Amino acid sequence: MTTNDDKSKESSLRQNSSRIGKYLSKYLEGFLFDEFTDAYIDRQQLNLSFMRGVPAPFRKQTEASSGVQIPHGDLTGQKTSYMKQDGFLVEELCINMAWIIGISPKFPHTQTYTTFMVLFYGDKAIDFLIGIAKKSAELKEFDASCVFYRAALCIEPENLTAMFEYAHVCREIYLSLDDNKQIGDYKAEAFHYFELTTVLHPEFADSHYYLGYAYLNLGLYKKAQLTWKRYLKLSSQDDKHEEIKDRISRLTAPVEIEKGCNSVLAGRTDEGISMLESHTNDKYSRWWPLYYYLGIAYKAKNERIESEKMFKKALDLNPSHIESMEELADLYKASEDFILEKKYRNKAALVRES
Repeated sequence: MTTNDDKSKESSLRQNSSRIGKYLSKYLEGFLFDEFTDAYIDRQQLNLSFMRGVPAPFRKQTEASSGVQIPHGDLTGQKTSYMKQDGFLVEELCINMAWIIGISPKFPHTQTYTTFMVLFYGDKAIDFLIGIAKKSAELKEFDASCVFYRAALCIEPENLTAMFEYAHVCREIYLSLDDNKQIGDYKAEAFHYFELTTVLHPEFADSHYYLGYAYLNLGLYKKAQLTWKRYLKLSSQDDKHEEIKDRISRLTAPVEIEKGCNSVLAGRTDEGISMLESHTNDKYSRWWPLYYYLGIAYKAKNERIESEKMFKKALDLNPSHIESMEELADLYKASEDFILEKKYRNKAALVRES
């Protein structure tokens, strides 16, 4: 059983590998690192001893991708644009640190950087980062927004605003992409954090709203139905409320079809066939998984001709469905029709390579 403690661990970007960090790493190119001198650390009123020997980030560009101004300078204790009298411009340095840990939460000095930010901003450190993330999102600079929400999550992994808005920004990004691999990674990240938000902050309605759509896109109709029913209980009467009522009303048949597919997979073959066949003449009759799972069911009953017919119907509706090709190849192998077996094996191989 998954507990809230398990989900809390999953929410930590520092403990889990990131799906999207590789797409953000290009923003590391403008950074260089230097250390505070011992003399500089020793003369500060605040205790910065934890920064001794720790490389701090600075960049030569005058402007970060988020639109936040970044000055020239170094951190060697000389009087540069980073220094202000006997101190330094804390905001710029914290912004730089946020870029580093937001891009790479497993950076060796992530904990030190978060300690530095909390030292100067106290309990407002999370608000500082979320504020920049929100501003970046308003400017449609979604990569920067992602980075700063991720940095906020390094400080407070279960922060409701950071979790939900991070998921929302990932969604905005994948909706704008063309590359299927990248879309998949951002979609998975958005789904992960919408789902985590419903677990760790179960009374927050909006995460249930978006999670329902995520389940719908995955073909998990029962989960979408239950999630949206929860949303209706938590939300107030508004346009989205009516929208979700309408969505739920349309899910009756898909939920039954999903139940039929699950019955087939669970070995309740006759039950599954009965549920699925009732939809072969309604508006879902062109839904290819209907025929794939009927094919599986008939195969389990050793009804080869019906099984073959169902898998071919699935391929008529979805010509690149590899699993149907492989099932047909297995049927032809069993009947010793090796020519047709080879035909479908080759088709499946071509789809995999494409």
